[in-house]
Amino acid sequence: MAQPWIKWVRGSKQENLIAELLGIKYKKEGGKYKVRYWTSTIHRNAFRKDNARKHLPVLDKFIRDRIKEYEDHQPVEPKVAKQYESDELLTAKQILKDWKITTPLLTFVKQQAEQEFNTNGKTQDISPKEAYKQYRVSKPLAHNSIPAAQKIFKDVFSPFFDMEMRRINFTDIDKQLIALWKSNDWSVDTFNKRVTGTSGFLKWCQSSKRRYISMSWPVSSLERMPEEEYETLAGGITKYFTPDQTNDLLHSATGRDTDKYQFDYMPNLATQFFAGPRPFETYRLPLENFNMEDNTVKLVKSKLGDNKHRLVKLKPNLKAIILPYWEAQGGRGLMLPPELRVKLEPLFYGLNAELAKTGKIRNKKAKREYDECLASIGGTFSQAFKRMAERLKLDWIRDGSRHSYGSYRYNQLFHQDNSDNFISTKNTLKEEMGTNVENLEKHYVGSGIKLAEVNQYFSVGL
Repeated sequence: MAQPWIKWVRGSKQENLIAELLGIKYKKEGGKYKVRYWTSTIHRNAFRKDNARKHLPVLDKFIRDRIKEYEDHQPVEPKVAKQYESDELLTAKQILKDWKITTPLLTFVKQQAEQEFNTNGKTQDISPKEAYKQYRVSKPLAHNSIPAAQKIFKDVFSPFFDMEMRRINFTDIDKQLIALWKSNDWSVDTFNKRVTGTSGFLKWCQSSKRRYISMSWPVSSLERMPEEEYETLAGGITKYFTPDQTNDLLHSATGRDTDKYQFDYMPNLATQFFAGPRPFETYRLPLENFNMEDNTVKLVKSKLGDNKHRLVKLKPNLKAIILPYWEAQGGRGLMLPPELRVKLEPLFYGLNAELAKTGKIRNKKAKREYDECLASIGGTFSQAFKRMAERLKLDWIRDGSRHSYGSYRYNQLFHQDNSDNFISTKNTLKEEMGTNVENLEKHYVGSGIKLAEVNQYFSVGL
């Protein structure tokens, strides 16, 4: 499958705006970066060129050189403007029909933004919270999507809550997203969700009906990050815990060695480390899904029902850890501390029974309570795990338990695999983790863990 063309998003705000006006895009092809751009002069029509550059730094220099040429000497041609649909570019198309205009591009863009701003009136005074409240009323979400959307808004805009929307500097929003990515060790998918949620809200604020922010804001330059750029920025290395770190974290998870943690998180954390579920999958994992005779555990991605389930072989160490908890509860009920189980459990079983009987959830109130309770439990676990890591003087790795399983399990299967291109290893792990081969290759193929470490990891708890 051919790689898509991507907008250049590694420049300054001004450079990105000019690059967009000039139609500059790139893609990775044949081991090189192929760049597409439009040439233009005063006396002839624009035409497209494709060029190849070997490395990202060379690509960046080439693009900046093209931008410099247009910024200093030439306006945007009408045929370039035809490639886009934004109001600003359509305005540029009309004005640049006069071939005598020789205003430098950057000056021209600033003039048009100023003119459009003055024509349509000043921005209104409104706080980010009030603007977002109106946005959600006009663009309602499914109830279970609201907590995630609110978290995106709070993450990005919390430093600006005391300001009016029109006073916020666009570049500060951009910097805040990058700072959050670095401090939280986000995956590229998580970063892109934040960008999508933020740009949707900003475009709504920018519409002619509201004017909460200036039309000169280049909202479109908040670009989703392409995979190759993420690899360049993050190094493409997925972090995981060592066997000793895993052992220390699990020992702290019982709560028996300190009075800081009021709950016993051991079964949930151990399942994350040695069966590879997404963390949230363990917060609503019933003990009935552990088959102690067949030595399997059924993991379910969907919040209710089991239409997206997968079976994972119980490792001996995980079975040894889970069995006392399983026996204490008679093999029934959610795998949660009693204090957290008491509210979620009846909602979980009641809604699943309704879903099995009717094929849909009609009790919206119970579903809302279930979602809220599940989100609260997820927050409790997340904070507890971070505190455990701090106490042990470890850097907590986001999704580190799942990434640890993937890294060690891949290498365990790898040493047993005789198939071509290790297809058997990839297919087995793909089914166990409920993901695709591309993600496995991105995260785990290059980990290079030795077999002795693999054996040590899957012996923790024995």
